[in-house]
Amino acid sequence: MAQVKLPFAEIEIKLLFKALFDPKVKYIEFQGKKIRKRKIKIKYAKRFLSYFPLGRFLFIEQNPFKKSRWAAKARAGEKIAWLIDTETEAYLCVVTKEGIKKGVYIINYLPNYG
Repeated sequence: MAQVKLPFAEIEIKLLFKALFDPKVKYIEFQGKKIRKRKIKIKYAKRFLSYFPLGRFLFIEQNPFKKSRWAAKARAGEKIAWLIDTETEAYLCVVTKEGIKKGVYIINYLPNYG
């Protein structure tokens, strides 16, 4: 993955990560705004993915039902989240308990997470 400049500070991304996986968190204060944690139903599964809409960006947990190494890790219980630029449809970084891995990976299709 190519190196990129992230739109948010790494400490903000780590706070988003912690809040995303905390079932008690319903809202966060982020850059002076109150943002509600949202959920989207996974197609063909009895599960929802949590995400934060951040303007043109989306911070979302890894879908464990995909066919990827990241999904396999999520199925094994690892917490994984992605920061996505919804305008360019690019993954800007992946976040795990080990830290933040920056890079760009263009996706073919981005559902409407409005």
